[in-house]
Amino acid sequence: MMGEPAGLAILVPAAGRGSRAGAGIPKQYKKLADRPLLALTLEALLRGAPKAAILPVIQKEDRALYLACAAGIVPKLRQPLMEPAVGGATRQESVRNGLEALAKLPLPPAVVLIHDAARPFVGPALIARAADAAANFGAAVPGLAPADTIKQVDMARCVSATLPRAQLRAIQTPQAFAFGLILEAHRRAALAGAADFTDDAAVAEWAGHRVHV
Repeated sequence: MMGEPAGLAILVPAAGRGSRAGAGIPKQYKKLADRPLLALTLEALLRGAPKAAILPVIQKEDRALYLACAAGIVPKLRQPLMEPAVGGATRQESVRNGLEALAKLPLPPAVVLIHDAARPFVGPALIARAADAAANFGAAVPGLAPADTIKQVDMARCVSATLPRAQLRAIQTPQAFAFGLILEAHRRAALAGAADFTDDAAVAEWAGHRVHV
């Protein structure tokens, strides 16, 4: 496993409503094995990258839920947790808010990982590989080759193409970037009103950067 690089930050967008997970509290605060999902994710990141600065991004109205999550993490382990940034109306806006908060640090990070709040099974090997890839390529994402056949369909729900699996990847997180690259890409997208992106790699792609898988 590669060593953890200096100047690493991990941004955890946790401001979404998670409506697909059903009614009640947002998905990231629902419990898995009797603990909030967000607490499990943060703990995995804290254990996997103990020297990294970790910045959650939450909605103002979720602060009590977040504090309860953080309180369930061993005090010594949660020390690298930063004061949460405030989320926006969309995931893209929330990530940008978090990046702007990191930019205001006396020494902004060299590399930032952006990891979904509802993915608690991230480990130190993946974190290290992602950070190393960002340092080498500027933008990098973890991807899995699909096992199923993937078909493209038209508006009538008829197959228009069968896509070659060898060229397809299901993209996950943490997505990893040189900090200045992804901050500039998000700023440019906001100024242009470009908001129809499903992940941060798509923001980087829109801004003209090649993304390594």
